[in-house]
Amino acid sequence: MSALVRAPAQPADVVTLWLDSHQESTRRSYASDLRDFAQWAGADSPAAAAGALLACSHGQANAWALAYRGAQVDRGLAPAPVARRLAALRTLVALARRVGLVTWSLDVQAPRIMPLRDTRGPSPGVVKAMVTTGSPRDRAACRLLADLALRVSEVA
Repeated sequence: MSALVRAPAQPADVVTLWLDSHQESTRRSYASDLRDFAQWAGADSPAAAAGALLACSHGQANAWALAYRGAQVDRGLAPAPVARRLAALRTLVALARRVGLVTWSLDVQAPRIMPLRDTRGPSPGVVKAMVTTGSPRDRAACRLLADLALRVSEVA
């Protein structure tokens, strides 16, 4: 019979368990995200920030996460890193809930990611028109770009 594993009783234990449950690249990203959260919260360490978050009530934790999201947006961060930082906090709280440290979950959604501009390039009809109506030099450049799939810097 195997020995019972001690359940994480402290937020620092949950942070260690949480980070250990992810792959190395995710672990590095989430550790960085938790350090950023700790700095924003004015905590001495990431474990202290996690402890403060987990000590809150459901409403207080969500209000804190909303304020953190707003601070990230105000800093000018793009929606994707803000979303990842919030995902880190949500997964930390989810693990704490799974091991019985809290009974609630974070409900704060990530900011909407705005679609990028269209980068597909000209349509085949436009390329054909450029090849037939431009100067010989322009036609040659268009043919190199379209026929050989070269980049602009390679043609230049």
